[in-house]
Amino acid sequence: MTTLTRRDRPDLLAVVHPERIVRRFRRRLAYALLDRLVRLLLCVRQEGEAALPAGPLIIYYNHVHYADPAVLLALLRGRRYAVPIAKEEVLDLPLIGYFVRHFGVILVARGQADVEALRVAQQVLENGHVLLIAPEGTRNRVDFTLQAARRGMAFLVRRTGAALLPVALEGTERFPATLWRGRRTPITVRWGRPFRLHLPDGLPRREAEALITDVAMRELAALLPAEKRGAYRALPATVPAEWVRYVECR
Repeated sequence: MTTLTRRDRPDLLAVVHPERIVRRFRRRLAYALLDRLVRLLLCVRQEGEAALPAGPLIIYYNHVHYADPAVLLALLRGRRYAVPIAKEEVLDLPLIGYFVRHFGVILVARGQADVEALRVAQQVLENGHVLLIAPEGTRNRVDFTLQAARRGMAFLVRRTGAALLPVALEGTERFPATLWRGRRTPITVRWGRPFRLHLPDGLPRREAEALITDVAMRELAALLPAEKRGAYRALPATVPAEWVRYVECR
């Protein structure tokens, strides 16, 4: 099967409000179908509160299965306008490809710095919306532990000042195997606390992005069991406490 790319279907890039009427209708329909499917196929248990501050927000998660962003989108339904980032190969996946075509997903090219995708992601945040991102960039199919994160998320934080909200997922790696045994897949979604980083002025770009990445991944690792923290199992606190400010949501 030929993989469709962003060049073949430029409309698959994220749609920023105001959306066309047809796109809004398709998105609502896809959301309703996604919500039903998640309830039918998965048994989702949430821990913590999904506190969503106003303004630009990056929700980032550990990536173990293609279903991860679908689960989060279903849980965010009706709360915030959220745009996920995904590899363009997901267009070829059964069912998931359908949702990609109707959600306004930002597609990225594998194995290269995708300037166009970063530009659109920045636009989503500058318009005050939510971006869903897996900072590892790819799934760990061996032991499902955290891998070293890439710098794309840190670049967006530095450019937009977006708040960060970590969320850990456990159990999606067992989907759909449990369905063959006649039961829904149990999944745990563990929400962290939203926060903003206030780094001192004058830091070199690379140093600032490295600090943002380390702090963000340490917050995510803390939501996972020790055996799942992978590259961040022993990550030390690298910045003064006053550089990290948690956001209170009312």
